[in-house]
Amino acid sequence: NYIVTHNTGKHEYPLKHIAKNLQLGLYALAMKNKYPNKDVHASLYYLRSGKIKGHLFSDGDLDRVVQTVLDVTDKINGITNFKTTANKRICKYCTHAKSGICKTGAAVLRT
Repeated sequence: NYIVTHNTGKHEYPLKHIAKNLQLGLYALAMKNKYPNKDVHASLYYLRSGKIKGHLFSDGDLDRVVQTVLDVTDKINGITNFKTTANKRICKYCTHAKSGICKTGAAVLRT
């Protein structure tokens, strides 16, 4: 199975870093979950240069993608120092305010 995503930016990843590109890794992980018995090759197609840079994602590569997502999620969930928004009306939609993690948002919801 092949995945190709088009990139319009000026920055091109070096080929040796393609395996660590989280965007491609997430696409590859989704494809592997849908088609577990198939190999997954994901590529970046750079529209400006016409270059295609890709990688055949191994199970180890996909395990690293999962671990990266878990690490980032843990980091985000550990943030308790939220900057106060100027628009207090949006606090009623915020799960952090509803859960009480964000003390400012929780106070807004109590009023």
